[in-house]
Amino acid sequence: MKNTQEHNKDERVGQILDTILRFVQSDFKARASISNKGDEIDAIIIGLNTLGEELESKAFFSEENRKKINGIMETLLKYTLMDFSAQISVSEKGDELDAIIVGLNTLGEELESNIMQLKESQEHLEKKSMALALSNKDLEQFAYVASHDLQEPLRMVSSFLQLLEQHLGDKLDKDSKEYIDFAVDGSKRMKNMINDLLSYSRILSRNAKFEKTDIQEVLKNVRSNLKETIDETGVAIKSDNMPVIKTDRIKLSRLFQNLIANAIKFRKKDSTPEIEIKCEEQAAEYLFSVKDNGIGLKKEYHEKIFLIFQRLHSKEEYPGTGIGLAECQKIVELHGGKIWVESEPDKGATFFFTIQKYL
Repeated sequence: MKNTQEHNKDERVGQILDTILRFVQSDFKARASISNKGDEIDAIIIGLNTLGEELESKAFFSEENRKKINGIMETLLKYTLMDFSAQISVSEKGDELDAIIVGLNTLGEELESNIMQLKESQEHLEKKSMALALSNKDLEQFAYVASHDLQEPLRMVSSFLQLLEQHLGDKLDKDSKEYIDFAVDGSKRMKNMINDLLSYSRILSRNAKFEKTDIQEVLKNVRSNLKETIDETGVAIKSDNMPVIKTDRIKLSRLFQNLIANAIKFRKKDSTPEIEIKCEEQAAEYLFSVKDNGIGLKKEYHEKIFLIFQRLHSKEEYPGTGIGLAECQKIVELHGGKIWVESEPDKGATFFFTIQKYL
């Protein structure tokens, strides 16, 4: 996710390119905004605005300046074709046209440098994609092993322990029965962990399928999936003005279901749980928040809770394997975003996550 400074720079460069394109189309009324930072981009914008004023008034259209103007227009045309290598010769006059030419040459160098960085980033991304493809194959193999080879021995252990208990019957003392119960319970918990780990691996191994998604419809489906829990706890869920965005519908449903189920699970015992879901459209992304009035958590745990199998409470207090928020983090990362929490003990928690607009 780009920070504000980088976004502003991209926006200013975009204004420059838009102004250049309009100049090439003989629309000389275009003007770019100056940020008053006094940097190179501002110098270029001032030069372009001056050029637009002069071209609009046709003050530069003389035989003496025509060669320079032709060079400027040819360079602008090359810029619109993403060729930023053009450089124009500067005369010794040092007039306004020369100032514009210096600005254009500087702009060309900067844009060409950005293109080179983009190519390097693309090559790096391709290498990471290849590594990810290999990793996905390993995850698929793991999913097969987890769903077959690991679960079968667990089923056998649990079944034979229960058969042993039935076979011995009254011959087992209280301690022996308790030991068998511990072993059976451990097998069940291990099975749940394997199933959750299998679900987690599927998120990583399956490519995201981005499509237009009505978030309000997603939340409606999530409410339907959690209907029994919602009816039992009387939780009030509010979600207004949700957007239609490009996302992986299934994975985003999983994300919201995990966050809402989490908010219900960690509710206060003496109050009705309330969940408020909001979305704020920003320049390059959507910022979502899921706020609850639950038990909250200490600041020292704000990052730890996203680690796989991280638990802050005993299984007797709150059931589960502690993989839900790790899943949420991976789903958000697949959408080019970030997830974090703001919370204090006894003051509820608000989970924030971003989804990139252009996926």
